[in-house]
Amino acid sequence: MDRKATLSSLPKRPWPFLVGKIIVMQILFNLMVKHGPAMDPIVMTAISVGILLINYVVVRRLIQFKYYLAVMLLFYVSGFIQDSILIYFGKIDFGTKWPPLYISCLWLLFLGYYGDVFRKMLDFPIWISAMLGATGGTLAYYRGLDTQVYIMAPDFYPIVAIIWAAYMPFSLRLFRHFIILSHKPGNA
Repeated sequence: MDRKATLSSLPKRPWPFLVGKIIVMQILFNLMVKHGPAMDPIVMTAISVGILLINYVVVRRLIQFKYYLAVMLLFYVSGFIQDSILIYFGKIDFGTKWPPLYISCLWLLFLGYYGDVFRKMLDFPIWISAMLGATGGTLAYYRGLDTQVYIMAPDFYPIVAIIWAAYMPFSLRLFRHFIILSHKPGNA
């Protein structure tokens, strides 16, 4: 799909809407970081999914529900797998064998930016998406983990930056691919 086709298929959002959404998403992120460790993981997952279902109402003309659910599942599972690998290789110690599920819920919450806030990023060159992913992913981990007492290896953040440099372009292209499939003739 060429750049014009992608951008023309996306609904335009006024900048106050986007700024408001970013503020709301950041407040939710901070609340999840602060209260996540004390909450039941099932409740936290239900809250995250509920937030994303509300977000789907905003992006429903862009992507079909089945593809939105697929991306939601990918974010949740990939976050859990990434954090499990970091534990396995001794890059972080959460105090348990598996990462806390509230951290995977933070990954889920990240999907809320796709479709409107990250609209223009869908067509960025891979290297720009990789740089933004390395920076943004590392900062998100820093903000998400700095209030908790976790033991991190000295090379934890550089490794997270490398992982996000790969993950961000991949996830953007996958989301764009699902947009294309959603608008393919005969695909309802």
